[in-house]
Amino acid sequence: MQSMRDNVDKEMPPESPNMTRLESAAAFPLSEEGYQKALTDMRDFGRRRAVDGTLQSFSVDVILGPGDSRMNELYATAGYPMVVMPLSYAKYNGRPLGVCAVSTANQEGRLIQLMSAWEKSFNTATTTELDWRGSKCIPEE
Repeated sequence: MQSMRDNVDKEMPPESPNMTRLESAAAFPLSEEGYQKALTDMRDFGRRRAVDGTLQSFSVDVILGPGDSRMNELYATAGYPMVVMPLSYAKYNGRPLGVCAVSTANQEGRLIQLMSAWEKSFNTATTTELDWRGSKCIPEE
């Protein structure tokens, strides 16, 4: 977390330049028993009530949503596969922005098919090489 604090201009979006939620989570005391109960409850919610429930209710194979939405919390709690397909890049640091897609357990192949169709349908490539922090890389000669 210290590295993120030291590089807030590169690590944090301008609209949210702090780590309040991350720091609160790191400081939260939780026993192993409490952790296991919370994990079981989250898995139940993420799987049965959120992802699988939505897929079944609407008779669909994949759920799409903004890459920076709360949908990320649903697939994370479910422990299901998720992919992000690019739409554009943030002007302030060059990081990709996209649409996330989630499916149920063991459906990685379906998500790969979706990503392949997305790549063929949309021109979202960039000619700028970025390092993990979003900074431009200069190719070696």
